[in-house]
Amino acid sequence: MGDTHRLAKLVNDGVARAEAIRLASSEGGWYAVLALMYAGEIGRATAECARVPDRAVTVLRARLAWLTGAPAEAAALLREVRDPRLRGLAVAWLVAAMTDLADLEDARTLLLDHGFGGALADVPDAPELLAARGDLHFAAGRFVLARNDFRECGRLLTALGVANPAVIPWRSRQAVCESVLGRAEVGAALAAQDFAAARRWGSARALGIATHAVATTSGRDPALLRTAEALLRHGDRLRCRYDLALALDESGDRAAARALLSDVGRSAREAGYFLMAAEASAASGRLCALTQRERKIAGLARAGWTNRRIAQREAVTLRTVEFHLTSVYRKLGVGGRHELVALPGFPR
Repeated sequence: MGDTHRLAKLVNDGVARAEAIRLASSEGGWYAVLALMYAGEIGRATAECARVPDRAVTVLRARLAWLTGAPAEAAALLREVRDPRLRGLAVAWLVAAMTDLADLEDARTLLLDHGFGGALADVPDAPELLAARGDLHFAAGRFVLARNDFRECGRLLTALGVANPAVIPWRSRQAVCESVLGRAEVGAALAAQDFAAARRWGSARALGIATHAVATTSGRDPALLRTAEALLRHGDRLRCRYDLALALDESGDRAAARALLSDVGRSAREAGYFLMAAEASAASGRLCALTQRERKIAGLARAGWTNRRIAQREAVTLRTVEFHLTSVYRKLGVGGRHELVALPGFPR
């Protein structure tokens, strides 16, 4: 028991990853598998599942499937979980898989059916539920709700003494939301904090996600995005490559952007990441339909910026913003901001 508590402290503090791996490999059990997941030792975590009781092993195997690029397999396994003690975690991880699969409405219904649509502070596994719900809100374009969920997730984890971004990268997720909502300085500060914490822990996924957030909140630096891409795998890598395509477009290399979006869309469809496939396809279409200025203004409008704020940020007149938005609505066949928000394929 002492080793388990020590292992938990090492993981929660986000330090001494090598020592955490050693302890997890010798200790075995539920938390050892989680610790190995957080450490990026997926092969060892899979092997350790043999030492976990049957009632819990399905949830762990599902999460491992999700981490290794099989969201459909993860969802199928999690739908079979019946243990009430694992309900919160199973629902959270199922929502994460369903979001990747583009089953957004079904994921929202699942949360509501289990009573996880409101405040979650006193619910077991609340941080995981908040993180999954935040990702779902973000995928649906509900950026303020996503930001609020990630912020509350961070508050709960901090209260529990969890500083390690490998457990849940809430700062990186909130950072991107803040950036999309026009709070660039807040987003950049959160991303920098996550990056520092990820470097202390040292797992490739945590560092890749944090690097991706830093790149996104600092104006989509293509070099940083390529660094993040090299660290990431599966769904995380697809999301990073999507943002890299947008960065290439913003730098003026539209041909490279369209080629990369095509590759992202094809890879996402083959792996079952249907949300990303749809976003890549939609973004590619928008590269053809909209000018660069129209895409920028449409993205800001979609994030909830008023016309006046957009005009101030872009250093143009209010009339120019209105002109561009009218053109956007006409080209995309939408009736206004409400319909624009529902469209996929804008910056993540």
